[in-house]
Amino acid sequence: MKKLNFKIDNIGTIDGVLKIEQLSKILLEVSNLESNVADKFMEENNLIWMIYSWTFKLSRNIKIGEDIKVATWVSNISKLRISREFVIEIEGNVIGECRAEFLIIELKSRKAIVAPKELLNYFEIYKKELFKSTRISRSDVNKLVSVSISGSDFDQNKHINNSVYIRWIEEAIYLEMKRHIKFLEIVYSKEINSNIKIDINCSETRDYFEIYGDDLHAKGNIILF
Repeated sequence: MKKLNFKIDNIGTIDGVLKIEQLSKILLEVSNLESNVADKFMEENNLIWMIYSWTFKLSRNIKIGEDIKVATWVSNISKLRISREFVIEIEGNVIGECRAEFLIIELKSRKAIVAPKELLNYFEIYKKELFKSTRISRSDVNKLVSVSISGSDFDQNKHINNSVYIRWIEEAIYLEMKRHIKFLEIVYSKEINSNIKIDINCSETRDYFEIYGDDLHAKGNIILF
């Protein structure tokens, strides 16, 4: 289990509140403390990590000036997915629980592979899962907004970074409703690797969304504060 403390400044905030997009980057920074030990193995075998899904659940907003403590551990390794849990504390109180599910991708084929046994030796599994696995059901949606892709949205592998998808839905919802996200579950499906038009589509109740370009790229559920 890895732990790290952070002081929340104004980076990645809106109206004094930490955005889920920025929170995802903080969580990955803690995650990398552990996963980086496998970097050499991953590089030698032409493998990369890819996020399959995120789940965020907060009991309250995280605000500028607050100190947070993040703890993380690997909770499960299945045939194709590695699950990592996160707990967020402020002043000793748990205010957030999150999960990221990772795939291991063979770089040349861009296909997910079964986790090599040698890779598993780098990780200690603590079998405490914060969320039950669920399937996100599609709902009827209408276009909420269209967004443009910028060059900085692409990662080093020339695909749109996972946090950008979160930013798109988060900013679209806030622009319309001026409310922050309490719960967000997003599952990625097809990578975006070119500069295409992106539509953010939502259900009428705004509790389900899809990110659509030339195909369905991500979908998820939302609960707002």
